Amino acid sequence: MMMRSNVQAGPGTPPAAQRLHSHFSLSPDPSIAPDCTEGFLELPSECMDVCSAPSSAGPPAVCPPAGSALLETLAAAQTGAAVGLVTQCSLAGSWPTGLSPEACVFAACKLQQAAVVEALLAAGAPAHFIAGACLQEGDLLALRSSGISADGAGHMTPLAMAVRQRSLQVSRLLLQWGASPGGSQNDGIPLLLHLADALGSAAVPSSSCTGGSSSSVASRLDHSTASSGGWCPAWPAASPGSVPASACSTSGAGTAAPAGQEPSAASCRILGLLEDAEQRLQLLHLLLQHRADPLEAPLPPAPGQPTFLTACQDPALLRLAVNTVRDQCQAGRQLSDEQAAQLVDAAGRAFLGGF
Repeated sequence: MMMRSNVQAGPGTPPAAQRLHSHFSLSPDPSIAPDCTEGFLELPSECMDVCSAPSSAGPPAVCPPAGSALLETLAAAQTGAAVGLVTQCSLAGSWPTGLSPEACVFAACKLQQAAVVEALLAAGAPAHFIAGACLQEGDLLALRSSGISADGAGHMTPLAMAVRQRSLQVSRLLLQWGASPGGSQNDGIPLLLHLADALGSAAVPSSSCTGGSSSSVASRLDHSTASSGGWCPAWPAASPGSVPASACSTSGAGTAAPAGQEPSAASCRILGLLEDAEQRLQLLHLLLQHRADPLEAPLPPAPGQPTFLTACQDPALLRLAVNTVRDQCQAGRQLSDEQAAQLVDAAGRAFLGGF
């Protein structure tokens, strides 16, 4: 339940100043208040009847923003503006007009805007729900009109979507606010299998940094550089053996390197690989800490169903998962014959396979 501010303006305060006080009393950026004078605050026309109505409970309430306004700021990656609109919702004690709280969380998670996700959860939005069961027709139309597609995500929870996107920050926030990683998702697929599938489907045949090298090591390096969003910096100038900014940086941003110290293509890809591997380990460790089970199989139960231990091909991740199950067994967990065989096979691939 969202709460209104109970801070009241002083006796005899003019109506416009009362409205201004109500609007900015909990503003995260109080520095804008001194620039506002009486009568400056203009409320949307569709809110005037409600907000201007006399009330014995105190100053007129702040109106919630339109749902389309929040979705447009999210789609435009205007994070600060979106957080401000969520704050306005908190002051108004209501969600954006024409949009459910689940749709707000869905959009922020889909676009991986962690600051907005955190603001929504702090305002009372749910962290755990099935998108297809909670998003109404009006939500879907609003999302679609803002260019945020919900296609293929109807059976997912926000956490499953964040895991498939390998979004560590959003996943951590959802878990902190009550999302459940245990049990199969609505489609019967365990959360860790969503992660394994995302890791497997993110691979690309080659990268612009390598010119399409076909070696297995180069392929893994290319996959890491591509999936981490082109980590390597945008060096201001290319020299023989160095990596042009257009080839390695998707954002065009970067830190200039001292003359003669531009990275080679190989070192750039290796650094990208290390960063990507660290993110994978952190995400898996986070899920395991919240009791996601590497031996959980999809529903309905059947012999030979895959688990994270059978599906994961990354030795580093397998070592973490195998050690987790081993610790659980030492603490008293009992495994079936099939689970024990999966654990032994995964341990062999984890500790004897390597890169």
